[in-house]
Amino acid sequence: MSNPWTELLKKIDDRAVPRYKKVIIVCAPNVESSRQFEARFLPTGVQTLNETLNVLGFDAISLEIRTSNGRLEHFLDLDVYTIPFPVKSQSIEYLRAFVKLEDHQNCDIHYFFLLDWSMSNQRTWLRQLNSSVQLLQDAGSYVSQGSITVCCMNTEHIYTWQKNTAQWLPRHVEFVQQSVRSFCLLKECTLLYRTSLANSEKEETDQTVFVDIVSGDFSNIMADLVNPSKLLIPFGSDSIGLIKTVCDSFDPIRVLEEEFIRKKFETLVPTLDDSSLRDEAPSNLDLLTPYKVDIQQELAKIYHKVQAQKAADNV
Repeated sequence: MSNPWTELLKKIDDRAVPRYKKVIIVCAPNVESSRQFEARFLPTGVQTLNETLNVLGFDAISLEIRTSNGRLEHFLDLDVYTIPFPVKSQSIEYLRAFVKLEDHQNCDIHYFFLLDWSMSNQRTWLRQLNSSVQLLQDAGSYVSQGSITVCCMNTEHIYTWQKNTAQWLPRHVEFVQQSVRSFCLLKECTLLYRTSLANSEKEETDQTVFVDIVSGDFSNIMADLVNPSKLLIPFGSDSIGLIKTVCDSFDPIRVLEEEFIRKKFETLVPTLDDSSLRDEAPSNLDLLTPYKVDIQQELAKIYHKVQAQKAADNV
């Protein structure tokens, strides 16, 4: 049994340690991508979703950030929300009930845009990335340097596409990589490529990288521009010259242009009729029966959860 005085001193000491608040908004194309992201980067047990992306996902966590010698430096309190990707106006309206998107002085937000290599929609990625950033900006959300991370999940499927299909060739993989890297360079984002946890053990550095990204400590992150399934390119570490080393004829400046997206990216990137794509409907439901969600009820649950977390923070 712990000594009451020890517990009291610990509480007093903890209150003297600075606390920083951050809002994390994970934008995911499907539930599985979101769960892979949470399992890899967030503490065990964190889960913002149940069975569907049709409702806003939420969880709150507090991380102890320590120095290299183990001293508690500060607490990092995270409110983690999950919405569908690409970002839609309806999702932004749901977020407004809980997050002050325009208040950049008092609400520090980091966005994670998840792309999933196990899906066959790579052709849509560039347009979806562009439209999502534009929609956030049009809605008044403050999108600053380094405040977006593009995270490509399940990247072992890069090799699956090349091995099992005639459409996907190495040049297509390189073209997608150069295009997404160029988007991140021009929009001042971080880029992550990660395999699924079913195919690789969770690396000890994953949560450290996550904390450095959301804290803006990009200089602490060691870039990896070589491994095609484990790219790690923090904001500020890429350049036009580095991107062109993959293919010198590629012009990174053009990737945001509608002509490039429509006539090159959406034409050159293969598309497949993939019958193995994961279904968003819960497995225990009749697939012929429409999946119905009481949006107001779900939002009310999240509201009460957020209020409970705020009350706990003020104790």
